[in-house]
Amino acid sequence: LPEGGDALYSPFSEDWKTYLLFIAFTLVVGLAAGWAPALYLSKFRPDAVLRDVSRARVFSRLSLRKALIVTQFAISMIFLIVVTTMWRQLEYITRASYGFDRENIVNINLAGVDYKALSDELARDHRVQRISAASHTIGTWEDWSVDVRRNREDEPMEMRNFFVDRNFIPNLDLTLLEGENFPADLSETRQQFVILNEKALETFQFGSAKDAIGQQLWLDDTTSVAVLGVLKNFHFRPLTYDIGPLLLLYDPQYFTQLNVRLRAGDPTAALAAIEGVWKKFSPNHPLEYAFLDERVA
Repeated sequence: LPEGGDALYSPFSEDWKTYLLFIAFTLVVGLAAGWAPALYLSKFRPDAVLRDVSRARVFSRLSLRKALIVTQFAISMIFLIVVTTMWRQLEYITRASYGFDRENIVNINLAGVDYKALSDELARDHRVQRISAASHTIGTWEDWSVDVRRNREDEPMEMRNFFVDRNFIPNLDLTLLEGENFPADLSETRQQFVILNEKALETFQFGSAKDAIGQQLWLDDTTSVAVLGVLKNFHFRPLTYDIGPLLLLYDPQYFTQLNVRLRAGDPTAALAAIEGVWKKFSPNHPLEYAFLDERVA
């Protein structure tokens, strides 16, 4: 699956020839692994082996052919164990909780379209429950980094960051432990506030989440922002990464996508409506979208 490629950091192709090759390989290996040992074991006589053991002549009866069969059987068992382990790992990644609600969300690539105008138009559809904007896709390897200082004279610490709007936290069902969300009247041209996760709170050694509210941080030695809130940790990168410090910032110029949460049900009609709205804003550019639960699966 393509989303499985994200988890393993390798691109998987949907070419039907690739699928046929894997199926054929699996059948051949399975038949060979089962048929050869079965044929050998069907001729196996325990009483003869026991007599040989009693006469201390068991090793003299071994042949190259028998040794190869035993080796093949051992390799087949190892292969099955490895495949089973990988399958269980992928199943765990697919079902594990990321700490946010990824169901029924369609990520739309803005491709230069004004996020606010498109969002307002899409929100008119009754099948759309909520819309947020972001710079990257949450739960994937996509993110940016910024040099952060607690005091301007401190050594910088590189931290991951997302640019999001005020609807992002409720839309993804993230948990705000302390403080508040971005206000509605934020400046469109200047970064004023930052929301931290618990890991960033720990890194800056603010103490409690309550103590962090109102503290100042320096971004790239040029911009001072105040801590507005603290979020419960969540997997903003794939599960193969440990949760690290994260900053959420508000700056619309960096928004690249809308996160459109659809109401439960068949999404076909909703997607058709979204495409119709999109053509009004960008008739020469096809709609690019992906379901969030497929991207982070």
